[in-house]
Amino acid sequence: MAWNERYLFFVAQVTDDDLIMRRRGKDIWRDDLMEFYVDPEGDGFYWGSRSDYQFGFRAGDANVESWSWFQGGESPITEGKAMAVSYTDAQGYIIEGALRWEALGIFPKPGMTVRLSPAVHDIDRKKGDAKLVWFFRNEKEYQRFELGKVILSPSAKTGEAFQGE
Repeated sequence: MAWNERYLFFVAQVTDDDLIMRRRGKDIWRDDLMEFYVDPEGDGFYWGSRSDYQFGFRAGDANVESWSWFQGGESPITEGKAMAVSYTDAQGYIIEGALRWEALGIFPKPGMTVRLSPAVHDIDRKKGDAKLVWFFRNEKEYQRFELGKVILSPSAKTGEAFQGE
């Protein structure tokens, strides 16, 4: 991950020998995809809350399909909240993208802690499905989760090529 004043940049390289990329819109969770859970306030990620985010990015042959489930259902790419490109081959996929800080209500600065968790959802025709996600359940409240801590390091500040969009 890297960042600048406008974006949080990410790259995911996923090995997958049975890549499934069929669905669009809100149903992309039923395919292989990369997700980001974001808790902008850092007060706990509440499942389904409009103040927290679940972004999905599904690789594709031509375009990345994206969805944000908690904000009434929308594509973060179409709505200008994110950008992403992908590459697929027989070994899996790569998604490279950026989340717009302003869309998350986050104003980044060096040393700041951002609560987020990436996840990879893998579905296979014969073996079923699995999800690898970096967060854990907080038993203090129903449907509240603690997400990972990402500290915005000055050395990870980059991405000046995206300044002009």
